[in-house]
Amino acid sequence: MSIIRSHSTVLEGKQQERDIRLIPMTDTHLPLLYEWNTRSEVLYWCEGDDVLTNSEEDVRNIYSSISHKAHMFIIVANGIPVGDCWLQDMNLSEINQEYCDKNTNVSNHTN
Repeated sequence: MSIIRSHSTVLEGKQQERDIRLIPMTDTHLPLLYEWNTRSEVLYWCEGDDVLTNSEEDVRNIYSSISHKAHMFIIVANGIPVGDCWLQDMNLSEINQEYCDKNTNVSNHTN
C-alpha cells in the first residue's frame, strides 16, 4: 500500500536558463523527503525556527495526510530535485474566519 497518494499531472516551464518541472510525488521520493526534513537549515525556511528535525514517521504521516487532500509534486530544476509543493482547493470559510473581519469576504474580492 502506498504512503503517498499520487497522480499523473506534470507541470513544466522555462524560467530564464532553468527548466522547471513539477512531477508527481510518489513513495520513491520518500528518502529525499526524509533527507530534506531532517536538515535544520531547510526546516528553518519551511517551518520556522521551532522545528529542528522530523522523524521518518513524522515525514510519512505529514506527506500521507496531505497527499489525500492535494496534488503533491517534487520541484525539479534542470534535472535536479530542489523542493516539494502541492496544489489543493482553498478552504474559503477557514480563510475568511482567520484573516477577514465581518465586513470582508475573500470570495467577493475583485481586482
